[in-house]
Amino acid sequence: MSQSRNQNLRALTEGALLAALTVVLYVADVYTRILIYVVPVPIAILVVKHDLRTGLMAAAVSALGVGLILGPIDSVIVFVRVATLGLTLGVCLAKLLPWPRTIAITSVASTVQIAIDFTLASVVAKLSPTEFLGSMMDEFAAAGERAVEIYEGMGMGETSMMLARQSIELMTVVLKSFLPVIVLSAAVLGAVIVAAVARWVLVRMNEKVVPVPPFARWQLGWEWIWGLIAGILLSQLGQWMGIELISTIGKNVTMGFALLYTVQGVAIIWHFFTKRNIPKALAVIVIILIYLTPPFNLLVPIAGVLDTWLDFRNLAAQ
Repeated sequence: MSQSRNQNLRALTEGALLAALTVVLYVADVYTRILIYVVPVPIAILVVKHDLRTGLMAAAVSALGVGLILGPIDSVIVFVRVATLGLTLGVCLAKLLPWPRTIAITSVASTVQIAIDFTLASVVAKLSPTEFLGSMMDEFAAAGERAVEIYEGMGMGETSMMLARQSIELMTVVLKSFLPVIVLSAAVLGAVIVAAVARWVLVRMNEKVVPVPPFARWQLGWEWIWGLIAGILLSQLGQWMGIELISTIGKNVTMGFALLYTVQGVAIIWHFFTKRNIPKALAVIVIILIYLTPPFNLLVPIAGVLDTWLDFRNLAAQ
C-alpha cells in the first residue's frame, strides 16, 4: 500500500515538473520559433515512465498553464500538440514498437495535429479553411513580389530579375500543386525530430528503448515500388482523361515516394562515406551539394529505387 502511494506521489511530482517544462518550452518557442518540435517531448517521456493517464493529466495542466500566460487560443494549441503528438509517441515508446512503426504512427498524429492547427487558425481569422488557404497562398505570392522588388532595388540585371521572377512563380505553382505531400513531409519530419529527441532523452535516463538501425543501413522493401508505380499511373491517367484531381493525386503520390527513395539514396551515399571514414561534417556538405546540383540530384532517388533490387551496399562488400 505504501509502495503504491509512493509511486502515485512520484507520478504526480514528475507530472507537475514535466508539465511545467512543457509550459516553459511552449512560451519560449513563441519568442524563439525553434522549440516547436520538442514541446511534446516531456509528455511523451511521462507516458513512458508512468502511464497514459498521467500523461493526459500533465497535458491538461500544461495547457492550463499556457492559457494563464498567453491566453485561451495558445492553451488549446498546446493541448492539441501534446495530446496528439506527445501522448501518441509516448504510447509507442512505452510499448517498445519497432522504430518504423513508431515513426509511421507518430506521423499520422503529427498530420492530425497540423490539420487541427490549420483549422484553429482559420477559425481565429474568421475564414473558412478554403478561404484561409487562399489567403496564405496570396501572402506567399505577395512575399515573392516583395522579394523581387528588393532584388530590383539592389540593382540586379534584367536577366537576373526575370529568372528571379520565374523562380518565385514556379515556387507558387509547386506549392499549390504539391501542398498535400508538402504537409505530409512536414508531418513526418516533425515526427522524426520529436521521436529522436525523446529517444535521446530516454537513453540518458537509462530507460529501455528499441534500437534504431544505423542510417547507413536504411532500405525500403521491394513492395514499396508499387506506390511509385501507382503514382505515375494515376498522373498519366488523369492527364489522359483530362481530370485534374486524379492527375494531382498521382503527382503527389509520385513525389512522396520519390522523397522516400531520395532518403534511401542518401543512406547509400552515407554508407560509403562511413566506410571510408570521411568526417561527418564533410559528408553532410557533400550530400547537400549533390542534392542541390542537377543532374546529380536526380541520380539520388534513382539509386534508391535500384538499391531495392541491386543492394549496392552488399554488392560493394562482395
